[in-house]
Amino acid sequence: MDSFTIQILESIRKKYTGKGYGGKIFQKLLALSFIRKGFKLNEERTVEGVDIDIIKGVEKYALEVKTTVKDEIQLGKKDVEGLRRREPDGYRTGYAVLKLGILSEWIIGESKNIRVGTLRIGRLSVYPMQNLEDCANEEFPKVVKKYGRNILLKNPSRVLSYIDEVIEKEQKEILYNEEKNGDSSH
Repeated sequence: MDSFTIQILESIRKKYTGKGYGGKIFQKLLALSFIRKGFKLNEERTVEGVDIDIIKGVEKYALEVKTTVKDEIQLGKKDVEGLRRREPDGYRTGYAVLKLGILSEWIIGESKNIRVGTLRIGRLSVYPMQNLEDCANEEFPKVVKKYGRNILLKNPSRVLSYIDEVIEKEQKEILYNEEKNGDSSH
């Protein structure tokens, strides 16, 4: 990501993380990035359960989203078990991690053999979900540049609902354009 995008992300993190919203904001912006790349957002949760369920064609993905400034993340029992519960429904499961810093980018890898506890982020590259990682790293900076300033202007009590409104608006625009062009691929 370029320095401007990273600067916006750092500002969002500083403003909202202490209020419990920082990671949730990045999660919602990641969901919007996938929508823009042609995925259907089946579910996006900020409280209980797996964070993001997305579908494209016959492919279904369930992702637990984490943001950090370190080289590792903490996985709780609810993270690991939540993903395992999605597998019988045909979802490929994984972790999407954004490490904030000079070389910020999304690392998205399968949840295979990952247990509760500390996970070094590099381990996710053993079983990468390359198509998702490529989509995220291509579209996420565009989403941050488009909406980042408005996010920074929002009151913490209003910021998540603002992003939900943006997601709904963009989903409707995409569906409208697909219907207009006769494309219903998802």
